[in-house]
Amino acid sequence: MAAPPQAGLRSMFQALKRERVIFLDPARTVHLGSKISVPRAVPSDRIAGILDSVPSGLGELCVALVAIHAVRPLTLPTLRTSDLNRARGRVRAASRLIYLDDLTLGLIAAWLRDRQRQWPHSTNPHLLVTRRTAMHAEHPPITKFAVRYHFRFTGFTAQQLWSDRILEEAREIRDPVHLMRVFGLSATTAVKYVQTPQCIQVSFRILDIGGAVWV
Repeated sequence: MAAPPQAGLRSMFQALKRERVIFLDPARTVHLGSKISVPRAVPSDRIAGILDSVPSGLGELCVALVAIHAVRPLTLPTLRTSDLNRARGRVRAASRLIYLDDLTLGLIAAWLRDRQRQWPHSTNPHLLVTRRTAMHAEHPPITKFAVRYHFRFTGFTAQQLWSDRILEEAREIRDPVHLMRVFGLSATTAVKYVQTPQCIQVSFRILDIGGAVWV
């Protein structure tokens, strides 16, 4: 009986660690034999023009952050205006530093103008606010239900669009370590995505570049 792919991945990282090429085994949390759900891609014809279905600037920004930059849906309410650096085109989302594309930067600019117009005296430090939170004395974040509301217009859940963005990257790069670095995934989750039917035909590769091993 052939060994599962996780076993080969773990052995690879353990060997690299012994040779001091890497110092932390990213596959150390991969559990062999555990049953994990396989992500499914959203049909590309349904993704096209998805922002056009969202009626508000706040909703467009939420969808863009998840569908383009794979910001975790539960992270959206925690974003603060201080996490945003528009001059450098980036935002910090939890432990990730995300470099934003022009479309998302434009949506952020439009949302901030709209927010200022609606609630010019709001001191809520969160980037995303609603009419219930903008002027609230305790400065609460928006709720998960508010986030869920905006995604209902797309025909997908926030989790589906987040997963689809990871799958898109996995199809292009097919490298679990890359997914871990870019999206902050655990080793188990990264391996799960590169083992989907869209990516499973491609084996893991190790490239020896300039004496350093990149996985």
